[in-house]
Amino acid sequence: MQEISHRRRVWAALKKSNIDRPPKGEILIDQALQKQLPAGNLEAILAYLDADLVTLPINEQVNDSVWNYWQQQDYFVFGLLQGPFTLMLQSIGWQELSYLIVKNPGKTRKIMQDFLQKSFLIADRALTAGCEGIILADDLAGNRGMLISPAYLREHYFTLLTEFLDKLNSRDIPFVFHSDGNMLDIVPMLKAAGFWGIQCLQPSAGITRDSFSNKLLKDWVFWGNFEFEGEDCIKSADQVNRDIQELRDNWSSVPGYMFGSSGGLYQAIPLDIVKTAYETVERW
Repeated sequence: MQEISHRRRVWAALKKSNIDRPPKGEILIDQALQKQLPAGNLEAILAYLDADLVTLPINEQVNDSVWNYWQQQDYFVFGLLQGPFTLMLQSIGWQELSYLIVKNPGKTRKIMQDFLQKSFLIADRALTAGCEGIILADDLAGNRGMLISPAYLREHYFTLLTEFLDKLNSRDIPFVFHSDGNMLDIVPMLKAAGFWGIQCLQPSAGITRDSFSNKLLKDWVFWGNFEFEGEDCIKSADQVNRDIQELRDNWSSVPGYMFGSSGGLYQAIPLDIVKTAYETVERW
């Protein structure tokens, strides 16, 4: 039997085609975790985990040659783009932003529009240089639900994102939305805007397979619902194995399912525990 390439496996999930197992990969792998291996770099840890995809930040520091290099490797190449709401929050602060959302929401729309115009240029360049899909990250929710009114987001946020995705040809370029927390209230808006799916199906925020309709489960991408953190410590290898077996039982019939942690891998997670998780998915 011919071995399936990493890139092909990710494309199969993105296009909702059944294949040997779910693709495996992360939205972020902290540099401190990479240094647990002798080579101490991203390429070494991807090989160690037998990951199917790589994610790089979309910014001015990642030049065309970096995108081109990774596009020539056997990994699907995602770019991580900071969303306009978070950029606005970083720019003016929460107090001013809260005031404007209530008193002058049109101004917040203009601020986000300006950020998206700049983001379009660097995203378009990354896609030309070798980036194959984009994760747009905006943390809009907490564990109990949305931090921002869905009505505000519908009028002043998603209208901008719909136009942004359309300009970047989201019909052919995979766009995935990331937010921590319980963002279920905006899933219909994300789908309508042109996103292919979501990253960060955070179980501790109450998100499960049953949170989505059967129609959506057959028609969308679901990535990143594993948490290495237990109630008061990092899970043991045995607990990881048990939890992934449960994931298999719940998600194996979902063609667009992709395995990964909810928020990325960081230094506190032992690399051998991550390896255990990835090897268990390998036997899915």
